[in-house]
Amino acid sequence: MASKKVAIVHTSFAVLDLINNLFDELLPDVERVHVIEHSILKDILEAGNLTPDLMHRMLGYFFQAEATHADVVFSVCSTVGDVADVARKILTIPIVKIDEAMVMEALEKGNRIGVLATLPSTLNPTCRLVENIAFEANKKVHINRGLVSGAFEELIKGNTAVHDQMVQQKLRDLAEDSEVVILAQASMARAIDALGQDEINIPVLASPRRGVIHLKHVIEALP
Repeated sequence: MASKKVAIVHTSFAVLDLINNLFDELLPDVERVHVIEHSILKDILEAGNLTPDLMHRMLGYFFQAEATHADVVFSVCSTVGDVADVARKILTIPIVKIDEAMVMEALEKGNRIGVLATLPSTLNPTCRLVENIAFEANKKVHINRGLVSGAFEELIKGNTAVHDQMVQQKLRDLAEDSEVVILAQASMARAIDALGQDEINIPVLASPRRGVIHLKHVIEALP
């Protein structure tokens, strides 16, 4: 297989090192270029949702990703998952969303799905993704929503331990009425690494590694 190139679309710097480390481990021979629009999350939160103007603006970054002559676009922000769906209808190269593999795995593990987010702008798109993939699989699901308000802001300020503790506490609560919990943002994956093996008795799924493995399969299938 000839060397491939991936354009990675971010809306913050929060998982830049994590994604680079996963590429170093799982896709060391794949060229990568990062396209980062770090200001749009703030604007989405202020607007309350992805307005048409914000969607148009974010689409521009998917076009920029394609313009790098990449073979695949890797979208690592669940907040703009709906924009990635629109971009899929326009771009001429595949788009892989970081959270799709995680959601598919969750649906194999149960019907009561807990969805935990640290940003309100991410919670609804992730729940829609669960509903859409469940519909395609002809599977009924019950979604338990959990929002850890303020945790993402602590992470951005560098207060990682505070972020992790906030996520872990809400995760314990959400797990009580769920068969599996998914973490809606890649930036939340770090919080489950510190949990003890026996603290949560159901699967807790994070997207980064699963998303990169899914991306690897897509790349390997390219001509």
